Amino acid sequence: MTTANGQWQEVKDLVNDHIDELKTMSHTDIKEFAKEHKLMTKSGFPKLKTVLKTKGIDYEALRDEASQQRAEDLEARAETIADEAKNGPEIRLHSAAIDRDGQGSFAIVDSSSQAVWYGKFFDDDRIWTKGDPVSAEQSAADKAVWIAGKAVALSGASAGSLILGVTHPDLDVDELVRAGVRNNVAVTIVFEEDSFAVSMAETPGFMKWQEYDLQQLLDLGDDEDES
Repeated sequence: MTTANGQWQEVKDLVNDHIDELKTMSHTDIKEFAKEHKLMTKSGFPKLKTVLKTKGIDYEALRDEASQQRAEDLEARAETIADEAKNGPEIRLHSAAIDRDGQGSFAIVDSSSQAVWYGKFFDDDRIWTKGDPVSAEQSAADKAVWIAGKAVALSGASAGSLILGVTHPDLDVDELVRAGVRNNVAVTIVFEEDSFAVSMAETPGFMKWQEYDLQQLLDLGDDEDES
């Protein structure tokens, strides 16, 4: 069993052995390096970051720089996506979620009220927090944006638009718009007091999104444009 002092020395030796390589790494590369050397642990990773900093490699600064660059890239993309979306498909979806007794479920339906994706939230859902119905609705809407992005990719267009009906008025619309940019979708949110998606979210069982033919979203959009 390696002692705390022993692990410090092992980390120092490891860094010294790979210092030239480490100096060229991004923060994500450093994380992969830590995983490869079994240092992505509560005790190991802080030691690695500390030793790296003594060598002039600031993991936290690298991570913050990457985050800032992502934000700038998204902002730049947001300026062009609306215009590009005019030449892509227009998709209409409706999302809803239920949070009850520590359980959460969601549903996404298309403009003909056909289920696209529904089921229970996983405990490790990125957005939903148990007992928080707003986060459940936010997660369902975020999933709808992601599905729209998959449909846009299927169409071959560089961008498309999504008109998303939601049943909660207090969602973080800005975050959904940013999610849209990440998925090449210009997002418009419409509040609906009544939606078939609510009934679908209450339906037992589940349906994977892969069971739905995304081409239907493109076809439905074409039908609505012609009507």
